[in-house]
Amino acid sequence: MATIAACWRSPAGTTEHSPALECWVGDTPPADPAGYGFAGLGTATPHLVQYPGAQAGKKAHYLLSWINTRSEPGPWSNTFTVTIPGE
Repeated sequence: MATIAACWRSPAGTTEHSPALECWVGDTPPADPAGYGFAGLGTATPHLVQYPGAQAGKKAHYLLSWINTRSEPGPWSNTFTVTIPGE
């Protein structure tokens, strides 16, 4: 099992509550955020995402969308990509 830690801060001047984290594993990320899968809410930092050992060496692509205090999502972040570490 491999673990990736993600850390973030809310955008300056905002009242966002927490980020929604979406992830897709593969070579090329989907163009549409709907193609990603929900990976959790960032209620604590770092947020840990665990992957089975069989996914070691693959690329994990992430998007964040800050959720405000009324549970409304903001715009999506740029995609950020990491390589899933091996054990």
